[in-house]
Amino acid sequence: MITKELLPDDFAKNVGAGSAARAVPTASGPGTFTVESEKEKIERALEKTYGNKSAAAKLLGISRVTLYHRLKKYNLPADELIRKKSDT
Repeated sequence: MITKELLPDDFAKNVGAGSAARAVPTASGPGTFTVESEKEKIERALEKTYGNKSAAAKLLGISRVTLYHRLKKYNLPADELIRKKSDT
């Protein structure tokens, strides 16, 4: 079992109890990790897939239904994310 004593010191600071965003460690370079919120991860997946929810869900490793629930949870309209990417 993983206990908080086994986690890096900064991990506990980035994960607040009761916080809306779950911390997800992601690799950002050799030997380094950053904490990315679930909301940011969903936004990034939708941008990469140009708003294709089925592809984004697959990329995230979740079902399409779960993705729809999380879009609602974080008030993320996928159509606006498409426009945001195409505007840049």
